[in-house]
Amino acid sequence: MKDLIRRSAALIAALTMTAVLTSCSSGKPAESQASGNMVGTPSHGHAVEEADMPYGSSVTVLAPTDDNGLYIPIEYDKRFLTEEEATMVSNFLYAIGTGDSAHVEDTFYPDVMNYYCEMTHSEDPKAYFKALHDNYTSILGEGYEFNKVYIENLFTDQDTETESGQAFADVNTMLNELKEDENFAENNVDKDSMRYMYIEATYTLPGSDQEQSLRKTLFQVDSESQYLPMLMYTIEGKTYLI
Repeated sequence: MKDLIRRSAALIAALTMTAVLTSCSSGKPAESQASGNMVGTPSHGHAVEEADMPYGSSVTVLAPTDDNGLYIPIEYDKRFLTEEEATMVSNFLYAIGTGDSAHVEDTFYPDVMNYYCEMTHSEDPKAYFKALHDNYTSILGEGYEFNKVYIENLFTDQDTETESGQAFADVNTMLNELKEDENFAENNVDKDSMRYMYIEATYTLPGSDQEQSLRKTLFQVDSESQYLPMLMYTIEGKTYLI
């Protein structure tokens, strides 16, 4: 079961990203990085501008409407992500929960998505997300349904001594190898767009209104898998999940 968790929770449950999480574990722990991203507690009588406050200081909830393409409400800090970007994250959880890849296939960088399919022996993205859904069914329970998504934290630190920085370095190496160009990431990735996120969600099971925590369920099975990590990159002018 722990191997299943690591395949399912590590970034997007792909064997391709196991190396990212393995290398991340050798960097600074999440708590250390989180404190490094914060501006600190202001001294008495000194206000801090909203733009200088850490992630999570100004959260909003984006709810589904008839025209925004969102299926599950998502809570996030709107200073760090646009509504479109938050929708991409939420719809990824929707795809996991339903096994339907229709709403997320275009949100993953094509070469990376193909690589995930190849490494997991999936015929195509549809088969990949169906297998991903089945993996989570064995963890969360038959008929689980996500009802809210949370971007709990977001990191941009590119120092390779940090968890996010090591993840960025590994993903950049992967992109270079997939493109067979050692300078692809350097020349085509918007460095300021690179974001590393901790994703949480609540879900229910059939016959029950009790909301359960994805994070807590993952932790009960494997204490090393507390959040669903996810990366977001802008490559050649378009934003993708990685």
